[in-house]
Amino acid sequence: MFRKTSKVVMLLLYVIFLQGAVMAAGPKIFVSVHDETASGDNRGKELVQQIKENLKKAGKFDLTTTGVPRIIIRVKTLRVPELPYTSIFSVTWTAQNNIGEGPIFLDHDLGLISGAHLGKDAEDIVAETGKLAQEFLSK
Repeated sequence: MFRKTSKVVMLLLYVIFLQGAVMAAGPKIFVSVHDETASGDNRGKELVQQIKENLKKAGKFDLTTTGVPRIIIRVKTLRVPELPYTSIFSVTWTAQNNIGEGPIFLDHDLGLISGAHLGKDAEDIVAETGKLAQEFLSK
């Protein structure tokens, strides 16, 4: 009897925990990623792809070009010929709101990417996207 009761209780607690986690996560945030990498810049293409994959993995973002309100991430990169496997990147975050105003400037970042730090750079961009989205949507 005790085993069945404890299993039922554990199952109930698990279901309650999942409901709380889903409610705490809130609605998905619409995001679009614009790839403006220079031709031949494979490192930049990898960065954009990694950003998209990380946005999908995070679970709180919905990649779309039409949903509003929406955060728009523009990624521009340029290969540095003097530094093999290195590119300059520029990320600009803007937003489109429900009433058609926009783009609304949110933030900008600039830096260098290399193979060793590409994954971390993509993670940082996704984390910053989450912060900016929360600030924008709370206004």
